[in-house]
Amino acid sequence: MAELKENILWQACTDGDLEAVKKLTDDPDLDVNWGDPEYGRTPFYRVCFFGRTSVVEYLKRNPRVDVTKQRSQGGTPFFAAGQKGHK
Repeated sequence: MAELKENILWQACTDGDLEAVKKLTDDPDLDVNWGDPEYGRTPFYRVCFFGRTSVVEYLKRNPRVDVTKQRSQGGTPFFAAGQKGHK
């Protein structure tokens, strides 16, 4: 079974792999606001949580990315970044 492109994007964001993120987000069929089944964390939430600044800046400019989408228990990406001490 092939891995979902959304899972690959989520991992690239977790890793801070800007080049992979750029390539993946070029796909118009990719759900850039997909949330993981466990907590509903989006790729943007992950880059904020881990302080992947270059990827945060890149994704903020993408009009398809919902930068305010909360995870399933509440909490926005920017809240997560602040909790971890990332500016």
